[in-house]
Amino acid sequence: MASMSAKTIAARNMITRTMTAFAMTSITFLFEQINVNLYSSQSM
Repeated sequence: MASMSAKTIAARNMITRTMTAFAMTSITFLFEQINVNLYSSQSM
């Protein structure tokens, strides 16, 4: 039983890490898009 819960916790930690990394990537991408839009509108 203990080994099962340990595996479950490890799996949850891995999923959480993956989701966090994905969220960070998405946020960074969004900020880059906003910056590009700001720069292009300023240069016009």
